[in-house]
Amino acid sequence: MLVAYGLHAQSAVILKQQKLKRWNIPAANYSGITHVRGNVYALVSDKPRKADGASRLLFFSIEQDTLTGRIVRVEEVAWSAVLTDSTSAASPSSAEAFAKDAEGVCFYPERQTFFVTDEADQSIREFFANSEPTGRRLAVPAQFARDSIRSNRGFEALCYDASRHQFWTTTESALRADLQAGRALTLRLQSFNEHLEPALQYLYTLDAPELKAGGRFTAHGASGLCALPSGKLVVLERELRIPKGYLGGRCVCKLYAVEPVPQAEVLSKKLLCRFQTRLRLFSTAYANYEGLCPGIRLSDGRQTLLLVADSQNGAGKGPFHLRDYVRVVVLPAEE
Repeated sequence: MLVAYGLHAQSAVILKQQKLKRWNIPAANYSGITHVRGNVYALVSDKPRKADGASRLLFFSIEQDTLTGRIVRVEEVAWSAVLTDSTSAASPSSAEAFAKDAEGVCFYPERQTFFVTDEADQSIREFFANSEPTGRRLAVPAQFARDSIRSNRGFEALCYDASRHQFWTTTESALRADLQAGRALTLRLQSFNEHLEPALQYLYTLDAPELKAGGRFTAHGASGLCALPSGKLVVLERELRIPKGYLGGRCVCKLYAVEPVPQAEVLSKKLLCRFQTRLRLFSTAYANYEGLCPGIRLSDGRQTLLLVADSQNGAGKGPFHLRDYVRVVVLPAEE
């Protein structure tokens, strides 16, 4: 199923989401995805399949049809040991040393390593593929410290631009300082150079919320970032609301393209596509998309994006539980 966004020929195409269960992939808290090589991708999950509550890297082979971009096969090839922090004062085997809330991940080809955001302490640390820490981390500016963000609204998004040797991240929602200054929709996209030091920073303005406030749970902000070969970034704006009775819950996702140019302070953004999922009585198609990365380039040259949803480890009971989904978006040729 292909859904064209817009009426002109050069439109983003949103493919129908697919359940990971179709390929016997167990439920987890998939919150980030990054391309490694060929058909191999790494996903990060903060509470997968184990009672220790720790984060892990999981490796999948994801095959796409070269004409349409549709995912034709997913196979789990490996999953790592617990992500630990070698710089922690605690021993690596203690609970305090675990990366407790891993949200974003990016592959660093220069060293064949992975950088992972930990929203619990606002760190971005480097790991080998086996989850052993390298001891290195991005030098996160003090303005992004844990006491500068709202609870559970820190670093979720992370990507690496291999052509420009830059890391990019942002918080899910505005920093406390920006909130106090009346900039509730302002995010700060922060880049880091290959020496892991802070580089350029840009202001990014979120769309105003569409969903009404209140209910059991709401979220509004940026949950994913990915770098395109062109040097542009794609921002995943994600808004969700779960009513007190659960039914009627919605998740609205928008993908925006931005181009970081040195002279800009506030980035202009271009809407690529918008889609939503709902929580209904006889439907389990609700999906909370948190991660994205580039997929394959189609035979006609168009770039695809892979998006992954977090089911909270299959939250719910019986037939009424959340599923893990993947979705493909095919970008217009000019992107």
